[in-house]
Parts: sequence; structure tokens; C-alpha cells
Amino acid sequence: YMPFVDKKDLSLSQKGDELIIRAGNFKRNIILPRTLLNYEVKGAKFVEEILKIQFGGPDDEK
Repeated sequence: YMPFVDKKDLSLSQKGDELIIRAGNFKRNIILPRTLLNYEVKGAKFVEEILKIQFGGPDDEK
């Protein structure tokens, strides 16, 4: 849940086991669980102040 954030101010990046979310001048680093180590961010949606992040891995392309 991200109140008072505009979609255009959001950015996501992933570095190893860390997900980096930026919203304007704010930044949050989130350590991902081991189950997501081999997965990458495939997409994200920001609707009604809620950010939903989709992960995918090599098995998704089969």
C-alpha cells in the first residue's frame, strides 16, 4: 500500500536478492525471500495506491 504516491514517480529495479522501489525522493530496499532468487521482476501494476509486482523465471517461457 503506497498512499500519496503518483504512478509516474514510481520506479522498480532488482539487484540480486534485493528489490529497490523508488517513489519520488523515497527509496525502499526489500530483501527478497530465497524462493524468488532465480526470478526477475516481469511486471508491475499500481492501482488505487496498491503496487502489485509480478515475478517470473526461466520456466515461464515454456
